[in-house]
Order: sequence, then structure tokens, then C-alpha cells
Amino acid sequence: MRCALFAATAFLSLAPIGQTTLAAEDARETPYVDDRSSADAVVRSLYSAISRHEFARAWG
Repeated sequence: MRCALFAATAFLSLAPIGQTTLAAEDARETPYVDDRSSADAVVRSLYSAISRHEFARAWG
């Protein structure tokens, strides 16, 4: 029982590491767009920031 609990704890503690790496790779693939010259450009910039996980830039 202890071995199974240890294995589950180790697996769950290492799972977020892979997610952080995937998020960083996705951010590199998505181009950075920050254009506020018109309303549709602002919306495009908002979606760009959200897809790059740059939430402070999206809502700030």
C-alpha cells in the first residue's frame, strides 16, 4: 500500500513539470501580437495574449 501511495505521489508531483514545458513551447510557436490601432486589432491582441498564457498582458 505504501509503495502505491508513494508512486501516486511521485507521479502527481511530476505532472505539472511537463505542463509548464508544454505551455512554454506553445508560447514560442504562437506569434506575439500587440496592436492597439483599431478595435479588431485589440481583440486579436487579446486572443494572442491568452493563447500565449500571458494573462497579465491580456487583461492589464
